[in-house]
Amino acid sequence: MRQIVTIALTAVLLHAVNTYADNALLSQEKLTDASSLHQRAMNHLKQGDRQMATEDLSEAIRLNSYYVQAYYVRGNLYAEAKQFDRAIEDYDRAIALDAAFAEGFHQRGLAHWSRGEFKKAILDFDKLIVLEPINGAAYRDRGNTHRDRGDYDQAVEDYQQAMRLGQTVNDPYLLAHLLFFQGRFALSAQTLHTYIKANPGDRNAALWRYLASAKANGPSAATRELAEQSARLTDKRWPAAVMDFYLGKIGEQSMYAAAGGDDEAKSAEQNCEAHFYAAQAKLLQGTNDAAIELLQAAYQNCPHTTAFFHGANAELIRLGRQTN
Repeated sequence: MRQIVTIALTAVLLHAVNTYADNALLSQEKLTDASSLHQRAMNHLKQGDRQMATEDLSEAIRLNSYYVQAYYVRGNLYAEAKQFDRAIEDYDRAIALDAAFAEGFHQRGLAHWSRGEFKKAILDFDKLIVLEPINGAAYRDRGNTHRDRGDYDQAVEDYQQAMRLGQTVNDPYLLAHLLFFQGRFALSAQTLHTYIKANPGDRNAALWRYLASAKANGPSAATRELAEQSARLTDKRWPAAVMDFYLGKIGEQSMYAAAGGDDEAKSAEQNCEAHFYAAQAKLLQGTNDAAIELLQAAYQNCPHTTAFFHGANAELIRLGRQTN
């Protein structure tokens, strides 16, 4: 999910570069005019030289401390390099110079989001939406932030508004997860059906649809559908073992064994998923106490940007075990 930040910054930088695409590369002789330095920085970016671009932008700012675009583009370069403190300083300066600078609020919001400063990010996205009320990306990015702070209702509202405005970045899989977190299982299952039609080999999507369908309408029909999907998929890598577990082909211990491996990071990730999937089996069986222990393990061990973390969080809240 944090790939969205990189995609957004790359798009912004390319847009800036294209503005000067027809200009010849300026002389490498020392330039004293700030706007010429800014233009040369754009040419450096066009050639992929971010270091020289940053140096020229810094010199442009030294010559003209009121140069909004220079602060903004240098801030984007810092953010792209994950130097978020420096990026935010540049966005602060650009916004101080131009209080209606919409993209400054947008990129500063993304920088705060990347640092986990969700309240600050939301404030920036709020200001961006006031300035550009039909900006679908603003609603999308505010929705991402609400999701990451656990406000699933507001996240769904923002995603739906983003899609109404033609923002296509939000795929049905993401929305289906949010609906699941809300407890709107029938709609989550329906949304996942749309996603699976376009992505028939996605085992995790099939598993989430199974869970949503089983919670909405009982496990019988959901199990039959899962068996049909499993038969069509020949790849036995993780999470194939979860399908086999839900279909009664293997036990919980064997599922956990399949989650392990030589790659420590991958094994940890798959064990976190196994906690979540095992907990869901307990919930469907009505053994909530056993499920709570597994959900707490998923909540504690899954990365906070994953659906498994948020899924565990939502289930614990539904079970009366507040996590925040």
